[in-house]
Amino acid sequence: NAFIRFKATIAENDTTKCGTTKFTNVAYAQPGTLGVVNDGTDVYLVTGKTCEEPKTPVFSCDALTIDKIGGRKVRATVSTTANPSDRVKVQSYEYNFGDGASSVLNSNNSSAEYTYSKDGTYKVSVKVSFMVDNVNQVVASASCSKTVTFTSNLPQTGAGSSLGLFLVATVLGMFGYRAYAVRKEQ
Repeated sequence: NAFIRFKATIAENDTTKCGTTKFTNVAYAQPGTLGVVNDGTDVYLVTGKTCEEPKTPVFSCDALTIDKIGGRKVRATVSTTANPSDRVKVQSYEYNFGDGASSVLNSNNSSAEYTYSKDGTYKVSVKVSFMVDNVNQVVASASCSKTVTFTSNLPQTGAGSSLGLFLVATVLGMFGYRAYAVRKEQ
């Protein structure tokens, strides 16, 4: 029996996958009249390639900002994290404005504007839909929920208005009495 010892080397840029790879040992020999020998023995080889472990995808709804932009109109803007970008993509944003209205936006626009029909306190929230390794994931968090309040300004009916009205009535009353008194003397 003859034994052959060999060392297999794989180039760093080879397309062989990282870790342990199965190769089939194929040996050919033709010494004299023995013919061709192919024992087909499987050889398991640790490639020794330096490969990065795949990173765990990170995706989250980080913050919701509400800006009052006039009257009862608001602009809601959400910020998110989606890494790595080749494995995680924002699909859509679903805003709930707290009065029964909602708005679904595509991934190109993370802001939504909305006008409330009446005064009140409303809880605005957003759910973000991510595509993570070809699986849809919906995320909602406390940091993507805010409260907004609208109240109308009431007309001023305080002491200033009442005092002014009283003074006007008093002056008019004095002139009226003076005119009455002058006529009565004639």
